[in-house]
Amino acid sequence: MKKPILGWVLGACICANAWPSEAPFISTGDEISYLGLREADFVPLVANIKRISRPLKGPRGELGKWTKPGEPYLGQPFVNTYFVESGKVSRIEKSWASSSAECGSGQWFETAIQQINQMHGEGQQFYADIDSRLSPRSAMWVIQEAQVSLFGDMTPGKCSMRLVFKPNVTNDGSEL
Repeated sequence: MKKPILGWVLGACICANAWPSEAPFISTGDEISYLGLREADFVPLVANIKRISRPLKGPRGELGKWTKPGEPYLGQPFVNTYFVESGKVSRIEKSWASSSAECGSGQWFETAIQQINQMHGEGQQFYADIDSRLSPRSAMWVIQEAQVSLFGDMTPGKCSMRLVFKPNVTNDGSEL
């Protein structure tokens, strides 16, 4: 079984520029170590987990079957959704949305990127329109055997973020 070391490392990384009302940006707990676990082994490991009555459809036929409230960020909690495919945890999404005053500055997304960069090294950042604070933005990291993607979107008065954990799959050249 994989060791839950990443959660301890991330929980210990508290950034100096975090807002005072929040906990550390994101303590991923053991999300990366949950990827690939059998559903029966995974469920007892997660405190406060609840089965979703109508599973959510994931991008590749995965089913979002489990959920739990996550840690707060700018006063709003992340909602964690655990997706299962072929009886194993295949994807984890942490979703967050806020209409707080911090959304207007656009700083929330840059701070999230800085904090993840401090924990894992530089990721790749993508912007639809780098001059506009209202555009969708994303960043990606490869951590251990997982791909971690951060998606942010901002409209007037509301901002939202999704942190996605999934296995990092490298296709063989013959499969392309």
